[in-house]
Amino acid sequence: MGIVKVSFTLPEETFNLLKNEVPKRSRSAFVAKRIEEELRRKRATKIFKETYGILKDKGLEEWKTRASTRKWLRAMGEDSLKKLHGIWGE
Repeated sequence: MGIVKVSFTLPEETFNLLKNEVPKRSRSAFVAKRIEEELRRKRATKIFKETYGILKDKGLEEWKTRASTRKWLRAMGEDSLKKLHGIWGE
């Protein structure tokens, strides 16, 4: 993966928090990781909204309600969730 140099502005208070909490040589990695996490969260939210309910009438108990889907996803565990990330292209 290549690296590009970017320039963007931050509120002064946000920059001061970053400066005080993250060592100087670690800030780019910190910001990159947080941006990536947020973009993945946004993508997952979009996918869930676009696909919500498509399986509810297919006889799959795990997908009938939000609660049953959440319960099923939690039961899958972290390894299965990582596999889903691969399927979704993340």
